[in-house]
Amino acid sequence: MMTAARASLAALGLMPPYSLLAMSLGGMVAVDWAQQHPADIERLVLVNTSMRPFNALAQRLRPACWPQLLRIAAQWKNPAGVERRIHQLTCANSDALQADTAVWQQIRRSAPVSSANALRQLLAAARFQAAAAAPACPVLLLSSAADQLVDPACSATLAAAWGARHDRHRWAGHDLCHDDPDWTCQTVADWLAQGTSATSYKRPS
Repeated sequence: MMTAARASLAALGLMPPYSLLAMSLGGMVAVDWAQQHPADIERLVLVNTSMRPFNALAQRLRPACWPQLLRIAAQWKNPAGVERRIHQLTCANSDALQADTAVWQQIRRSAPVSSANALRQLLAAARFQAAAAAPACPVLLLSSAADQLVDPACSATLAAAWGARHDRHRWAGHDLCHDDPDWTCQTVADWLAQGTSATSYKRPS
């Protein structure tokens, strides 16, 4: 996945260094990129991610959500039902539930993902193991207190291991960028304004 993303940017003529904001599995891809090609990455913002060897399996994918994932897999050919369940599992803000799921179904029709591909993504996330050394660039970790998929303790552990800043949102779900985009943008902006090497400042949620 990292190699494909890197090649795609190169094909578009977009040259490094890059600043990456990535969520969940995307965070693993971003960390792999920064660790394998440190000259490519200027800074990282990682949202609700987790990875071996820092986080335990039960933290990386909370057991309470496993039945929901099985139900999603069982009704994969029912777009409306699947997208609604995914929304319930990943989003704490349901104010725009109908509009969100309608858009997600439209995306699903225009760029369908097979159940086998979804399974491969879960397996990739489960198998990924980061290098022990921290990325060479500044890192900001964001997590959500109400994340049903990934325990926010994963981000706290990564921040402690890497000496990175960690900001935790008090009510958002796994899809933090959906639930509170203003908080997400402002927190990143504050981090950049403070200087991305600073780790002591904590913005309140």
